[in-house]
Amino acid sequence: MLQALSGGAPADIASLVRALSGPALEGDLTGDWKCRVMKLGGLTPLTVYTFFRCRVTETADGNLLLEKLSGSQLTRGRIVPSEGSLVYLGVGYIAGAEPITYEAYHAGDIPASAGQVTSDVGFVELISDRRARVLFPAPMLESDFDVLELTR
Repeated sequence: MLQALSGGAPADIASLVRALSGPALEGDLTGDWKCRVMKLGGLTPLTVYTFFRCRVTETADGNLLLEKLSGSQLTRGRIVPSEGSLVYLGVGYIAGAEPITYEAYHAGDIPASAGQVTSDVGFVELISDRRARVLFPAPMLESDFDVLELTR
């Protein structure tokens, strides 16, 4: 956070502060969202990407499925309750590859056709009916902390 706030561009810092503002609330996450990734630390102090398309749907087992649907780097996984919080258990992959599940990734069941995949684990917070965020402490690639900002 210190790297991002001290070395990021002013417009990117303002975007980060807005994404991190507001307490977590209870409510409905399902629906279509605009989403963008913010990468803190690591290769650069702060990188804020443009908005892409994301969607949250309810699965047959009652959990939620989060999918980043556009861009070159995608993520797909379940949002599950855990100890009073919502946790995202997903897999990052490159556009054009067939996504695998979080469970398959951690079982080592990664087909060659999956390409480069990463384990994506984060905390999901609804901030209002129009804003949410996923916090990724210790992502596997490029940065020290990621934020997926969702707006609608």
